[in-house]
Amino acid sequence: MDYRSWLPDRRSRGGSFSSVTASFRRALIRALTRMEGIPATRGMANFLLRSIFDSLASNWEKIRSEPVYRESFLAALNQLPRVFPQLSRPPRRILDVACGTGLASVLLRDQFAGASVTGVDLSPKMVQTAQMLVKGVQFTVANARELPFDDGTFELVVTVDGVFDETELARVVAPGGALIITYTRGGSIPVARALAPIVRALTDAGMTAVSDETAAWNVWAYKPV
Repeated sequence: MDYRSWLPDRRSRGGSFSSVTASFRRALIRALTRMEGIPATRGMANFLLRSIFDSLASNWEKIRSEPVYRESFLAALNQLPRVFPQLSRPPRRILDVACGTGLASVLLRDQFAGASVTGVDLSPKMVQTAQMLVKGVQFTVANARELPFDDGTFELVVTVDGVFDETELARVVAPGGALIITYTRGGSIPVARALAPIVRALTDAGMTAVSDETAAWNVWAYKPV
């Protein structure tokens, strides 16, 4: 199947997804996020999600410039030691999954001086933009369901408003390390999923996981040593 036939006609839409209304785009992303979780439709969903976010890359900094994104992530990050007091050592290796143009990557780089920060995203153009904008972080194109890293590579794994597979995230967390999943805007964004199934999957993967759906929309998880 030619998945490109699913995309809006660029000639009639002004040449890119930027002319598609924001409400339609949100609905499409929400539908594709659900499809991405189904093996039979995952390939098509990934292709279309990549195409959408490639088209948004040049304007992503403007789209994500609102303080809510930064504040939501920092709040989730700062809660981690309170949720898991045993996390007393700063991480040396950090992974930002679905990094986009590097918003969370910058915060992680600045928060943990000396740590090695890696950002991955499904969209090549998002990664290209991140590489131009952010210094001191290694960015690469990767599917969050098939991360190109060995088991237990990172002491801290984060994803902000990302499409991901929680068991794959858990796989690359080092023993004694942590995982943060955070959704901004109270979980109302198109890619947001219910937190309870995520917590169950992480628990099944051997992690201790808790969530907060009241003050925020976050999951924190710890991998025992």
